[in-house]
Amino acid sequence: MSSEADDFLKAIRERPDDIGLRLIYADWLEERGNPQGEFIRVQCGLAKECESQAQVTAWKARQHTLLAQHEANWTRHWHGMALGHGFRCGFLEEILISAQDFLSAKVADLLQRDPIRVIRLCEVRDLLAAVVASPRLSCISTLDLASNDLGDLDAEILVNSPHLGKLKELDLTANNLGDRGVRALAGARTLTGLTTLILDANPFGDPGAQALARSRYLDGLENLDLGGTQISDFVIKALRARFGDRVQIWQV
Repeated sequence: MSSEADDFLKAIRERPDDIGLRLIYADWLEERGNPQGEFIRVQCGLAKECESQAQVTAWKARQHTLLAQHEANWTRHWHGMALGHGFRCGFLEEILISAQDFLSAKVADLLQRDPIRVIRLCEVRDLLAAVVASPRLSCISTLDLASNDLGDLDAEILVNSPHLGKLKELDLTANNLGDRGVRALAGARTLTGLTTLILDANPFGDPGAQALARSRYLDGLENLDLGGTQISDFVIKALRARFGDRVQIWQV
């Protein structure tokens, strides 16, 4: 990879929401016959909300073709490490990986290659303290810890991480969080940037939900998923009163 390409990728990692920068890089790639340039342009187009259905359909078909032809090559450096992956606006931005592999020296190097923003971790249980102590979390916007058998003490460990400053979405679906664990989340200064908190299928009840309603640190929430939890209608009303219409509260 050329030093100019390295400079582009470094800038994209530092400014992941700058679509214009990605399109400039797409031009640079297309001038050199690199098909990722077209892929970036197609996915950036799909990220818009004002395009015609015909254009969206055409872009989706082209996206499918480009992935069929080049996905294995674009993700080859993650082979043997990532268990799953996802692209956004032309770049690998999402990985599913075991906690053990996430902590490996090889992943430290790989995270310098792609603008990874979404990390979905499995097999976390005994490695949570090491994971949340890792500065590798400092650039991500979504942390998915669903179905990792995490409990209240783990929630307390999580919220003490100094590397969650850019976190926007936290998924703790189907763990073992009781009221104590949810109180820890509600009282966490480290989670002030959250816009989405997913607590689906955890065994906490009214005391934990009341702590969420009283929290001083969740003012940025836009989505709160409480599906499958043991919360009374009275407390759900208290949560709606606390957050108002700006927060979608999901309960099934």
